[in-house]
Amino acid sequence: MKDFVLVQKGLEEKFIARSKELGWEGVVLLYKYAKKEVLPKIEGVETGWFLDSEVSNDFSGVPIVVALGTKFTRLPKGVTHVVGNEFEGEKDFIHQRRSGLNHVFLNEFKGKILFSFSGLQNAEHGFRASVVGRMMQNSCLTEFSVVSLASSVSQMRSVGDVKAFSRILERKNL
Repeated sequence: MKDFVLVQKGLEEKFIARSKELGWEGVVLLYKYAKKEVLPKIEGVETGWFLDSEVSNDFSGVPIVVALGTKFTRLPKGVTHVVGNEFEGEKDFIHQRRSGLNHVFLNEFKGKILFSFSGLQNAEHGFRASVVGRMMQNSCLTEFSVVSLASSVSQMRSVGDVKAFSRILERKNL
């Protein structure tokens, strides 16, 4: 099982070492996308771009591209993962939950949905129950993975924590 983390250049070794301590088989280092930068290559570690604002580039040649789902009206070509749809600020209706995913989006997007464990921990206390409910609803619709998506080494979580939360979302082996 691999963890996805947001990393700044120069801090890669800390994230790699911490992921091994926490029991991860590997780690995917995500760098915030900047137009004229080249994606760093690190031996034995997967790297990719994290898109947090609307861009129109074609990312077909990049192996891993993660997009923040709430920021895009239409995903760029080549996006492999989407994260953060359940953190929309819109309120739920009385008989309908605003989960961030719909059938149109899922027909267009053939990648994987990621749920951010650190994003849930950083959510406002009163909003966490809504986020977990939205994650549970989205987990019924498509294939997903729970990852820490930590932006600092201290936010990273162990494999056991992430697997336990994943089982809760799947409603299996509780």
